[in-house]
Amino acid sequence: MGSKGRITRPGRGSRVLATLLATCLLTTPALASNDFEAGFPEETATSHPAVDILLLRPLGLVALASGVSLFVPAGAITLLTRPTEIEEPYELLVAGPARYVWVDPIGGH
Repeated sequence: MGSKGRITRPGRGSRVLATLLATCLLTTPALASNDFEAGFPEETATSHPAVDILLLRPLGLVALASGVSLFVPAGAITLLTRPTEIEEPYELLVAGPARYVWVDPIGGH
């Protein structure tokens, strides 16, 4: 009952959170530029073969199974609305995870 008609000011935590959010929103376009990515060498991502076989490949199989199940309705909708663009959901949901599991070299993730 102590706060009838009383307006409270936001606490310090909400100001810090708002400042952090504004900073992230303002710096994200700079991080997304090609100049930022050009500073990194190609193909630096490698993992130990045991980690790849025991952890990453099974996760890739889960991603592939999920992608196939999502591609069925997405592919149907795409075929009905934009049949010439069926490659986009197929590449993202099926071909990419399949390539990750079966084509990429062991330890190359």
